[in-house]
Amino acid sequence: MNLSHIISIFRFLFGGTKPSSGPLKVHWDIEYKCNSRCKTCQRWNGPYPNDQLTTVEGLDLIDELADLGVMTLSFSGNEPLLRDDIYQLIAYAHIRKIRTSLNTNGLLLNEKNIDKLIRSHLDMIYFSIDGHTPELHDRIRGVPGGFQKILDAKELFGKKKGAPILMVNTVANHLNIPYLDKIVKFIKNENFDGILIQPAHNIKTFFEQIDETTVTPDDVPILTEKLKFILKSYGNFIPLQKKYFKEFETFYTNPGKLYRYRCSAGYITLDIRQNGEITPCPLGFASGGYYKKGNLRKLWYSNKMNSIRMKIKNNDHPICWFACIVPINLIFSSIRRFEIFEFFNYGFMRHIFRKLK
Repeated sequence: MNLSHIISIFRFLFGGTKPSSGPLKVHWDIEYKCNSRCKTCQRWNGPYPNDQLTTVEGLDLIDELADLGVMTLSFSGNEPLLRDDIYQLIAYAHIRKIRTSLNTNGLLLNEKNIDKLIRSHLDMIYFSIDGHTPELHDRIRGVPGGFQKILDAKELFGKKKGAPILMVNTVANHLNIPYLDKIVKFIKNENFDGILIQPAHNIKTFFEQIDETTVTPDDVPILTEKLKFILKSYGNFIPLQKKYFKEFETFYTNPGKLYRYRCSAGYITLDIRQNGEITPCPLGFASGGYYKKGNLRKLWYSNKMNSIRMKIKNNDHPICWFACIVPINLIFSSIRRFEIFEFFNYGFMRHIFRKLK
């Protein structure tokens, strides 16, 4: 983190909406297609427009991200491993000294692809696991055998020198809430490096669900108790603040109260779509324009993006409770309120250090 990042963060803490540096973290939805059939997301249904950034455009984009001072780049999708050039892009980000992570359903991971990821110097990989048994996971994710594919990949990574940090993402939904504690126990016993849990969302276009997984009012007290038990029993294995989990109930019962945490989307973080559209966060509720070679810095500091940042500061944006952005917001909320114990949560700070070091 350089001086311009520090100055920019202080501006944010004191109410600023115009950053003096580029974002610290960028989330890049690099691939439209998906080979899962998840019940908590309908993006795999398509359509799949043919307007993705090319390999050359992707390499140029990484150059401009590095020049903006971006420290960490998350490759996501739908399923990023469906892009043949993903290994080249990860490797180039490493050359440009950007730390990288990859979100995957694991279906395409075989020994050949695992070796390619390791050679590309991927720093961290997030597997999507929604159950502690093949039956539960495969039911939610929609692909028979998907659970075992992830476990096989984890075993292969474990035998390789230079393997990335192996993390798990779990989406809490109607089907798996009664088993969340068993899921965390299973993930820990399988020697993954940690697990993130986030609540299932139901947002048009990007995160629509079906009735089978939609969280009901009866699920919420069960979810609250499960999370309390998990935090007490597994502590730092879950590298997110306790406050993040305490607000799951609020997210489902009174989401408007969550506006008290100012969102850092579009200021500390940035999302980029497959076609080069830049947008503040995964919800994609506002567009900052489209990337073309040489214009990223101009887009980032544009009046349009400044206007979006002002709207976010004024709470003119939809509420989410995603693990990729909300914990960052909670950091700054804790700093502003001098909540030192929240800020210095060991597991969370260790996770952040591993992503940014």
